[in-house]
Amino acid sequence: MNETIRKFGYPATLIREYAHWLVLLRPAQPTLGSLVLAAKSDVTAFSALKPDAFAELSTVTAHIEMALMQAVHYQRINYLMLMMVDPHVHFHVIPRYEGERSAEGVSVEDAGWPKPPQLGEARALLVEPGGVIPLVRNAVAAVELEDPAGDIVQEVAVVRDGDDGALEVVQIPLEPRDAFRVEVVRRLVEQKNVGLLEQHSA
Repeated sequence: MNETIRKFGYPATLIREYAHWLVLLRPAQPTLGSLVLAAKSDVTAFSALKPDAFAELSTVTAHIEMALMQAVHYQRINYLMLMMVDPHVHFHVIPRYEGERSAEGVSVEDAGWPKPPQLGEARALLVEPGGVIPLVRNAVAAVELEDPAGDIVQEVAVVRDGDDGALEVVQIPLEPRDAFRVEVVRRLVEQKNVGLLEQHSA
């Protein structure tokens, strides 16, 4: 994986991997559900991507837009290709909405609406500049997706506040179209649970 992908927290922030692209949760959230869509290639020019990567892009963006619509009900969606600091091909995917959106106790206002997104006012979740706070895997919400062609089961392991690490596992059948949305929400839940753990250990 290229350095740009690692800077955005891979593998801790990984939501979904495709043949030529990675979808990552953006560590700093200017709006709820903001993502990074990064090419797995080392190229630093959009035009230098292989034809297969361009062909796959339409599928990836369709999945992203469906997932974010279900997760945050955006009104517009911005794909920002900046590449001024992080040189490898990537987009910042920013769902836009008037007001605030919330999920699992995380609330983020779109401070820039209806103008360009206010990236400088993004809410930091898990990844700080220069490094990644390691995820404690048995202390966060974990989603296992099985049998994509048929039934999909969401297996959630939750450490409850005050339970000293006790786990409760719940399996919920999902429709196939819900799989990507669950991955987006899962990462948001992870950020919340890591914050709780850090508060208890302080």
